[in-house]
Amino acid sequence: MKKILLCLLLIVLTSCVSNEKRTDTILSPMFEVGPYTMVGEENRVGFIYSPFVPNQKQKYMWHFWGKPDELEGHFVVRATNIETNQEVVVTQAASLGPANNRADAHLPTLMALPTSGEWELKAYIGEQHFGTIIVKTVKSYNL
Repeated sequence: MKKILLCLLLIVLTSCVSNEKRTDTILSPMFEVGPYTMVGEENRVGFIYSPFVPNQKQKYMWHFWGKPDELEGHFVVRATNIETNQEVVVTQAASLGPANNRADAHLPTLMALPTSGEWELKAYIGEQHFGTIIVKTVKSYNL
């Protein structure tokens, strides 16, 4: 009888834990490239860091490191709010620009995230996932 009660308790606790919202997110690291501070995956993908303010478009210069064939094709960034699972396309372009700031390719973009919270930005080149950057919005930001 004790084993049955213990199993039932474990099932209840497991189901409670699985319904909880994800709050253990680790934001993407910052790294330096020349005079610029970037956020992302060092030596793979990143953009010059500027805080995201909800629903406020800002310029972000993306940088990419990779083989020439990896850097060809349509570029799109799909963002997902980690708490609400809201998904949006935050930027897209027909192709990337040439080498810049020690990266193999770059692309200036305008991006905005629609709501506050932590967001997972998934970058795709061609139809291939190229990298993921996790950021958190701020309430306001003055230059």
